[in-house]
This record gives sequence, C-alpha cells and structure tokens, in this order.
Amino acid sequence: MHGRLRELRTAFEFDLQRLLERVNVDDVSAELKVRHKATGFLYTVVSVSKKDVVLKTPEGDEFIVDSAAFEKGYDV
Repeated sequence: MHGRLRELRTAFEFDLQRLLERVNVDDVSAELKVRHKATGFLYTVVSVSKKDVVLKTPEGDEFIVDSAAFEKGYDV
C-alpha cells in the first residue's frame, strides 16, 4: 500500500514539475517577473505579443526576446 502511494506521489510531483517548467507567452503579462534559465537573472516583463516579449533589466534597460526563445529560455 505505501509503495503504491509513493509511486503515485512521485508521478504527480514529476508531472507537476513538467507543467511548471512550461512557459507559454499566453500566460505572461506586463510586470510579471521571469528568470532566465541559463543565467538565473531576473527580469520584468514590459509587454507581450505573439511575436516577441519586451523585458526590462533591474537597471531599467529594455530588450526584445523572440516568443519562441522566451518560451524555451525563461521561467515564470
């Protein structure tokens, strides 16, 4: 009984982690904080479109990231 519960919990936690790792541009809005996966740097979303996302550094500099690159390279 306990072994089966442990299996179910492990499977649930794995599925939940996979779901949380997916970033979709449709789920992103202005003022949201996002983290760059490779560097760990934190940015603020300025604006979002189907084509790209505008991000702002803590210093206030803005830059554009392609939507596909954003979905792969950033965590919410």
